[in-house]
This record gives sequence, structure tokens and C-alpha cells, in this order.
Amino acid sequence: MNLLQLTTASLVGILPLVPVGATAQDRATGLVDTSGRQQFEIVAAAAPACNVSPGAAASVENASFQDSGTSGGTVSITALADPETAEANPVSVQVEIPVVCNSAHDITVRSANGGLLRDGGTRAAMGGFVQFLPYAVRVDWVGQSQTGQSDELEALTMNVPNAGEGMLSVDIALGATGAVLVAGSYEDTLRIEITAAD
Repeated sequence: MNLLQLTTASLVGILPLVPVGATAQDRATGLVDTSGRQQFEIVAAAAPACNVSPGAAASVENASFQDSGTSGGTVSITALADPETAEANPVSVQVEIPVVCNSAHDITVRSANGGLLRDGGTRAAMGGFVQFLPYAVRVDWVGQSQTGQSDELEALTMNVPNAGEGMLSVDIALGATGAVLVAGSYEDTLRIEITAAD
């Protein structure tokens, strides 16, 4: 399960220099400064960029987290279903991702399936059994917070008007729903895009 996608930009520098020498033609046309002073203008531009380092689990319940470097990581749920009742167990994961953005930036979070979906299954229930489990998502970053349900997310977005540095916190929580699960493998991909403004 990937937890991270990012867009980065590189720094660009420009250094135009005013010529220091004066030719005979310059003297003839009056383009010579006889004060003995020269002035150089130094101009540069730092392109907007967001840099992301590998994340780490800050807390987990009924799950583990394995980072995959800057591309994200995998949350593995230990026991999705109670072995006696087949009801969904609670799951809670908090991942913290080091982020540096040197300009205004946007954060977008999307669920690929809208929740944990059984391999080969649909969102529809099968009799008294379910094969789709939505979960809660919370994102905290530089004093802002956004929350939503995975099945209701077109996209959870955060517009940050300034540069920011610190830990981007992503919380995923599945409560005890009493839903009885169809046996099988369940998965989802939560995509987090951090994009520097132009």
C-alpha cells in the first residue's frame, strides 16, 4: 500500500554580469564611468519545491508499517477479522512523514478504492456479509487539519499559503463496525500528493 506521491522541483540560479572593461569605443561615446566605481547586479531565482523523506509509524494498533523510502510504505493489518465472529476488528495507524516546502503548496489525499476492498469483490454486501470497509482519514500539517471518510473522498485537500517544514501526520482508523466479512484479501491505496505552487 503506497502512502506517498510527490512532485519536486530543482533550484535554478541566474548570474548576469555587467562587463568591467571599457573599450576605446566606449570612451569615445561617453560610456565610461570615470569615478573608478563598477556595479555588478547578481540575480537568482529559487524554484518552488517540496521535498519528502521516508515516513515512520508514530503509533499502530492491530497493524504494522513498513516504509518503502520516499515512494511511501505498506500498512499490514494484523487481524482484519475476529477469528470467532468474522467481524471486522478495529485498526489504527499514524504515519509521520518529514516534509519541507519552500513555497505555498497543496496537499491532496485520495483513496484508490474508497476503502478496504476484497480482491475480486464490490462495495455491495453479499447477504449478511460485507466485502468493503471504509475507514477514517485525518491529515495534520503546519497547524491545519483535514478529516474525511475514505468512501466519501473525491479528494481531501489542504491549501497551504506559506512555506512549511515539519512532520506531515496521516492517521488511518477503522472502527469496530460489527460487519461480518467475506473471507479474502482486502486492500486499498491511499495516495498523498504534495505539490509546490508555481
